[in-house]
Amino acid sequence: MISYMLTGQRFPTKEHKKLRCFAHQALRFQKSVDVTGDAVALTPWLRFLAPKLTGFVDLMESTAFMLKYMEDAVKEHKNTYSEDDMRDFIDRYIQEKRNNPDSSFTDEQLNVVGVDYLFPASTTVTATLTFATAFLLNYPYVQVKMQEELDAVIGRDRLPTLDDRINLPYCEAVLRETMRKETLVPLSVVHRATEDTKLGDYDIPKDTAVITNLWSFHNDKEFWGDPEVFRPERFLDEDGNLLKKDFSLPFGVGKRVCAGETFARQYMFLLFTSIMQSFNIKCAPGTLPPIPKADSPGIIATKRGFWTRFEPRT
Repeated sequence: MISYMLTGQRFPTKEHKKLRCFAHQALRFQKSVDVTGDAVALTPWLRFLAPKLTGFVDLMESTAFMLKYMEDAVKEHKNTYSEDDMRDFIDRYIQEKRNNPDSSFTDEQLNVVGVDYLFPASTTVTATLTFATAFLLNYPYVQVKMQEELDAVIGRDRLPTLDDRINLPYCEAVLRETMRKETLVPLSVVHRATEDTKLGDYDIPKDTAVITNLWSFHNDKEFWGDPEVFRPERFLDEDGNLLKKDFSLPFGVGKRVCAGETFARQYMFLLFTSIMQSFNIKCAPGTLPPIPKADSPGIIATKRGFWTRFEPRT
């Protein structure tokens, strides 16, 4: 989906090998920035001693793959560009650049922006829905309540749309609780104090690097009461409607909040509700419900794969 928005390219079923390669490179990038990857960031010379062990090789090769993908797409768009046919993000970027000679837009920026969107989109949505599946296997009553709501609001004759989102508060609450309970990005991007600041008992000098601990907030007992419990109802009021304010911060906080938040929330809602409308999710034969905890380190906390059975609803 994000590839189509950026470049106008889709991955049809017959090109599944290309899609798997794309996903593999995104996973290599994600895992390259785990604990050992952080060590390289703090002590860059380690990449010369152990380039593979520190994840430096994976980081460079996966980044090069994505950059090549964007560079090829930009080149193709320039050759086929038409002012009368704005196909996607790249076309709009080219248009802005050509219509404003003094613009700061460059091809290099376009390539990097594309990569910045492609990497997260290739991992975060999948990771969130993987955790959601694990929670449903551990809390089957949640699955039942979701399907009851879907049947009452939509039925079985059509797929969910974004217009249905406001009428499916419990389904939305399940996704919000999933993202709170398992914070995919425990630490937000770095901010900088623009002036000397006092926060509580702490003095924060100007230009200090500030990183928000999103995991800590999502597990704060004073705020959530029982953060260790998976409870979608915490996002609903007494009448079962979504609370007006969503206090969770899965996409970061401040001006540098994830630019893809709206897209990610909408896409996850459509995909997740469509699956729940059509299938019952059960453990694969001979397996137990997976522990819904992150067990694969990286810049995005993810869960290793597990077998699941999807049974068509009758």
